[in-house]
Amino acid sequence: MSAPVVVAVVLAVLLVIASVLLVLELRTGRPGTRTRAAAGPTVTGPAALDEVDRALRVLVTACDRAERDFPDVYAVEVTADRVALRLAVYEPDAPTPWESGADGTTWSLSRAGRQTGGQMAAESHPYPLIVSLGLHEDRRVLVNLARAAGPIALAGEAGSIARRLLSELLAGPVGRDAEITLAGEVALSLRDQLWGARPERLRTAATLAEARHGGREEQAARTGAPQVFQLLDDGRGSAEPDQPRRLVVIGADQFRAESAVLAAGGRDGGGWGGGGAVLVLGEADHAAWRFEVLPDGGLDTGALSLPIDTVRLG
Repeated sequence: MSAPVVVAVVLAVLLVIASVLLVLELRTGRPGTRTRAAAGPTVTGPAALDEVDRALRVLVTACDRAERDFPDVYAVEVTADRVALRLAVYEPDAPTPWESGADGTTWSLSRAGRQTGGQMAAESHPYPLIVSLGLHEDRRVLVNLARAAGPIALAGEAGSIARRLLSELLAGPVGRDAEITLAGEVALSLRDQLWGARPERLRTAATLAEARHGGREEQAARTGAPQVFQLLDDGRGSAEPDQPRRLVVIGADQFRAESAVLAAGGRDGGGWGGGGAVLVLGEADHAAWRFEVLPDGGLDTGALSLPIDTVRLG
């Protein structure tokens, strides 16, 4: 066999190997990297929030007609043609036009169902603390902050996502009834960085105790449980329309200091009740949920096991 032929054969073999490796990389992704979200503008843009809001109002109407309680929703996923609810309890019978998943822990609604299903008035719905975490492949992933059984820690380079979360709650259609209190110096620094905020829904407080003034006493948060449903509050109060819709935002150092004082006095410093939540900017001991912004732009949602490829929506 001549030298040119040998070279040609070797090059052909190398080309085949390279092609196989490329296919494997596209299918599985390289270790340590994330697949970039492939969601379109109907998922990444503001229209997705309108779709979620419409779907939730269809849900309320469907439950009212069926004379049943609202489902215990801890997360929402929206794609170009469907909104899906992740439920904290097994509920296999979804009211029309919603469809129940095979495992009984998801309900979904098609775009056609959102257009034809009856909807409650746009002024309110029972899930005002549902907010977008980011994108996973072709879907937008949202979480119901009111379902945490204790403080929620937002760790890593969390400044930009914290601003986006709060701005979405204050200006978006889903959080139209959300009430946000910024407590202490770290959280107060966010006040002038929120866009589209409803001023009547945004408040400030010097301390966590001041922010919680008037709230009812709560049971101690359950921590360290291995399953996501063990980290969700057993009560169904956050799914009732007349419950408070409060989110308190506080820096980690101040939260730890105040919690230690409350614990020393024999009081629970971590929980929050009445359909509200505490978002700690930084690490928090005994956090019910812990979210960490990763160096590659993704989000680790810990016990919730909600995959987030990127926290950037645009």
